Amino acid sequence: MAKNNTGADDRERSAAIDRALADVSGLFRGRAKSALEGDLTPSNSIKLSLENGALLLTGKKALKLPLDGTPVRIDGERGPSTVTVSQRSDTLVVQGKSSKGDRTQTFRVVDNVLVVHTKLSPKKLSTSVEFSTRYKRR
Repeated sequence: MAKNNTGADDRERSAAIDRALADVSGLFRGRAKSALEGDLTPSNSIKLSLENGALLLTGKKALKLPLDGTPVRIDGERGPSTVTVSQRSDTLVVQGKSSKGDRTQTFRVVDNVLVVHTKLSPKKLSTSVEFSTRYKRR
């Protein structure tokens, strides 16, 4: 699926980052914004499939995550995290926890569009960053 490039999703993500950084001093805000933008820039394309009780997720990385909620350790650029997947009716929920904070992404199809809702809760910020990204079939 290809990212919807209307610009609305990018504006929503940028506004969410700005809200989360509103209480951060100006001295650190620019650096924090750059770090968050880098961490939260969605992949231009995404592929999801279910195979043998696991979610295969390909975007910036290729991940194979068991659907039974078994935690999987993933070593990322900013350190290790533990990721789990669950399914709630028509929604897949991917949750990641690390020493730097938590991230939850939900994947749901609405009107033939994949909507990925992201909530990032960094431990160093008092406010979470929440936004959605839409993908269309190619």
